[in-house]
Amino acid sequence: MSSPSHILYPCVSFSLSGDETDPCAQHAAHDLFDYLSQQINERDLDIMICNTGCAQCCESGPVITVQPGDRRYEGLAQTKDIDALLDLLAAEEAAAA
Repeated sequence: MSSPSHILYPCVSFSLSGDETDPCAQHAAHDLFDYLSQQINERDLDIMICNTGCAQCCESGPVITVQPGDRRYEGLAQTKDIDALLDLLAAEEAAAA
């Protein structure tokens, strides 16, 4: 069994303070997580998603950390933002093949 090309760690929780006005919660991070999962399956990408708690950067949420490379993508509040990220990761996956 081979390792996935990327592992995504989206923040889908409230801040440690439980404040429901934080950007990840305000921007429906759970809905974006569902969209992310759907798009990875539809595009047949070799990407794993690991749901994570608060990334402690609420001012720039929603955020996704991408491994390898320990890259953080911030402000992913719309489906077009998720699409752009997946386009980038798909290109990286294709280049590595």
